[in-house]
Amino acid sequence: MKHRFQRLIFLMFMILLGFIFRAPIAFPQNLTKHLLNQTSEALATQVKMRGDPIRGGILFHTSTAGCVKCHSDGQSPSPLGPKLTDIDPLTEDIYLIESVLHPSRAIRKGYETVSVLTTNGQIKNGLLTSQNTTAIVLRELTDLLHPTVIPQSQIDEIEKTPISTMPQGLAESLRNEGEFYDLMRYVSEVVHGGPHRADELRPAPEDLIIQDDSVGLDHAGILQHLGVQDLKAGKRIYLSHCKNCHGVDGNEPTFALARAFGTQPLKNGSDPYSMFMTLTKGSGLMASVQYLSPKERYQVVHYIRETLMKPSNPGYEIVDSSYLAGLPKGTSLGEVAEIKPRDFGPALGSQIGTHVNNALTIKLDAATTASYDLHRMKLVGIWENGFLDLTGTHHYRQRGERMPQIEGTLLPGLDGWQWTYAGSFDEPDGMKPPRGPLGEQFMRYEGYSLYDNDVILRYTIEGRSILESLQKIPSDCGPCIEHTLHIHPGTQPLELSVAKFQKIGSDSGIYEFNGSSPKSLRGPAKDCSAIITEIPPKTKSAVESKRARELDLGTTERTILVQFRTSKTGTLISSAPPTGKWTPNGKTLFLRNDELVFDIGWVGALRGKADVRDGKWHIAAVVVGNDKTQLFVDGKLLATRQEFHRPHVNGHVFKIGSTATDFGGDFEGDIGWVRIYQGIISGKELPALAVGKHPHLKQPFFEWNSAESTEHDQPPETSNRVVARARGDTDGLLWEVHEDGRLLLKIPAGKKNRDVQIAVLSSENTREKLLREIKDIGTQRVTNLTTKLEGNARRWPEAIHVRGRQGTDINGYALDTIPIPFSNPWNTWMRTSALDFFPDGRAVVTTHGGDVYIVSGIDNSLSNIQWNRFAAGLFEPFGVKVVDGKIYVTCRDGIKRLHDYNSDGEADFIESFWNDDDVSCVFHGYNFNLQIDDEGNFYLAKAGQHTNHHRPGAIMKVPPQGGEAEVVAWGIRTPNGMGRLADGRFTVSDNQGPW
Repeated sequence: MKHRFQRLIFLMFMILLGFIFRAPIAFPQNLTKHLLNQTSEALATQVKMRGDPIRGGILFHTSTAGCVKCHSDGQSPSPLGPKLTDIDPLTEDIYLIESVLHPSRAIRKGYETVSVLTTNGQIKNGLLTSQNTTAIVLRELTDLLHPTVIPQSQIDEIEKTPISTMPQGLAESLRNEGEFYDLMRYVSEVVHGGPHRADELRPAPEDLIIQDDSVGLDHAGILQHLGVQDLKAGKRIYLSHCKNCHGVDGNEPTFALARAFGTQPLKNGSDPYSMFMTLTKGSGLMASVQYLSPKERYQVVHYIRETLMKPSNPGYEIVDSSYLAGLPKGTSLGEVAEIKPRDFGPALGSQIGTHVNNALTIKLDAATTASYDLHRMKLVGIWENGFLDLTGTHHYRQRGERMPQIEGTLLPGLDGWQWTYAGSFDEPDGMKPPRGPLGEQFMRYEGYSLYDNDVILRYTIEGRSILESLQKIPSDCGPCIEHTLHIHPGTQPLELSVAKFQKIGSDSGIYEFNGSSPKSLRGPAKDCSAIITEIPPKTKSAVESKRARELDLGTTERTILVQFRTSKTGTLISSAPPTGKWTPNGKTLFLRNDELVFDIGWVGALRGKADVRDGKWHIAAVVVGNDKTQLFVDGKLLATRQEFHRPHVNGHVFKIGSTATDFGGDFEGDIGWVRIYQGIISGKELPALAVGKHPHLKQPFFEWNSAESTEHDQPPETSNRVVARARGDTDGLLWEVHEDGRLLLKIPAGKKNRDVQIAVLSSENTREKLLREIKDIGTQRVTNLTTKLEGNARRWPEAIHVRGRQGTDINGYALDTIPIPFSNPWNTWMRTSALDFFPDGRAVVTTHGGDVYIVSGIDNSLSNIQWNRFAAGLFEPFGVKVVDGKIYVTCRDGIKRLHDYNSDGEADFIESFWNDDDVSCVFHGYNFNLQIDDEGNFYLAKAGQHTNHHRPGAIMKVPPQGGEAEVVAWGIRTPNGMGRLADGRFTVSDNQGPW
């Protein structure tokens, strides 16, 4: 029993290695140096404990280290190094490891490199296979598979080279330490197990297929845009991956068969495309390097050509327009490999930018997404044609410091869905903490239930319990969103904002079902539909001639402000040609990805990270002085650059909402106003300007306002409108159109449950058509959501079966291995983050990306291990504990308790057991681990340094009933895990150094 317990302890550790060693591509930082700093004995132990021979076999055949190019696994001739199956099976692992890390320390007989000077003056270089008194047998480096016999009588001199043909530092070609352990475990097992073991571990043909990712690339476009930053990036790649064979300077290769870029011709061509294809498909003893994106391959080709070849290689080929015109055509710029979408389940917990600390984003169908701010129980937005942009987050990148962003087209007005608190939609000071939820007297989020793929939100508003579910219903006017509400009795009337525009037209109002004239700005929901019409802001404009010179963005001693809102990108303002392409000394202020950029053509740019693609109003500012130019957003300084200005260019105009056909892009969103002031203003004074106050400046030198009223606020015939209708228990419900642009639904106090369905349609259409469409849309019967709280069909019926492997005893302990299903039906990135056990021996494993798995079959044989997905979409779970058969999970936003009401092996209710009141949008702001004491209290650790927590580095205690927390320890720099000693005391680990 004790031995088995020891095995499970190590088993737990082995599963957690999935978090450390299975990561996407990241260039190693002196991996060889790190390995050499450890003893060979220690490395051999790690190889035995951690290495996976199956993964190692794939690396042997496919990695850029090119192992199989020189060493056969026994199936085919070995061109350069010994066959693995020919190595003495008694060879110790320590020797094998040292042969990789110190290839020249002990060169195997028959593989020494020699230079032979013949009597007729020829020099032959190769591997000395054998020699006797009459002749030598040499495998020349130019033809390794056909030995050359040279009589002793024709030899003038033989000189042995003390350097192995295997280059020093090939481990740098691996992606991380874990791959080194996998590779060496494979080599060890083939050497010791012989041909039979080599056959068992040989990868399947489909695992070795190299896909041609060069098709569809805009090769000419990539080459035309390569610049200084690409040259620097290419140098980093070259020094990480190419220098091991070609040498640091490209002129003195460390591998005899490698080309000297400075002097020698290249076998497959020295033009950029030929060199790119050599990297893509591999050539000779060089493996394919498709772990680099196509853009990265062109970057390293750019560095080799411009730095190593151009000065001295006569084969350097100039790239001109005719060469570019002859390249294969395509559209992709190859910046990143295609990302296969991950299945996060029906909903995903995350931040959105830095403005929503705790969001739940719900897939309504393949094209439509809704997201809730769980700290306010209001909609962040509903959008079409996308989910979330997660490419820069931990879901797709090893470090993943970026926050998720909305990806798609927002449906106008629907982000106005919000409840009132204390009779107001505003948040006075003290109503909620900066990074936490509203006080429970106003709102409490209780979690969400799952019924098939439907998400049912559970929360209270001012003491009244609410269930809410969303559905998308197609219509002739676009997607209609149905909110189904189950409202519990209560003495507190409620008020719900259904939609909102910044400014609404005069035809906004309440319309009876049987008529078209407005009833008024108020009306009963049982008899009426409600509609609001947006007065659209002006977005694009241009000022030409003399006035354009006066407004040029390069004029010094100016302060320029722009109010905008968007979920996308594009130009805010510019001084640019009236039409056509971008030109030198043009100026433009624009949004690109997550950055605000002020660019002067062919001069440079000011840029800074700005999480402003949230559909809310923000203010960008450029302050142009004689000595420096500064860039701000919402009063926060993003960047400064000395003497960054240029004079006006004749013919340029002042534009709002666009730059040029090939730069900046037209703005996709709303620009509220533009103001230009004479004079310099500090960042502290900018907020006053934003609200129209002018601290020490005169009135604006120039002002443009998109919200200037048209006559009688009459909207265009076809304009953005939101129309709504309520069904179900609508007695007493009242529509109201408010002067601030909101469409309100007033819900009275009541003694009975109320089931209501609110259909909301946002569309650019006529009022009459939308009123007709909403009248009959949706189901006639409203679902009682309480009937859908205990689950239904399974979402993930697939079970993943793997076979474990028992380890041998090492110093009294044994390490068993349970394979992690890195390949799975949901494309989940299996970075395991925590685990615990049920009393019956089943394990619960969480992943960084939000999954929870139950792992069964952990017995003495480990012959049939089964992984079942229990939950998905949690907000970065980093701790788990099984208590009384229930799974508790520590997430960034608090502790979740998972319920499986119908016992089908999947969670039906993700309960918010404790809502954290300090959810950081900073990358490091994790909550770690989960422990319990003898009284049933829960403990977790909050990250410290490099977070914006108001209690960094603290240990939190949550009582057995949940709902609240207290700090029991603090002052820890960066805690990242906890443990419990046998006597009940707790330990906490800490990171060393300022990170």
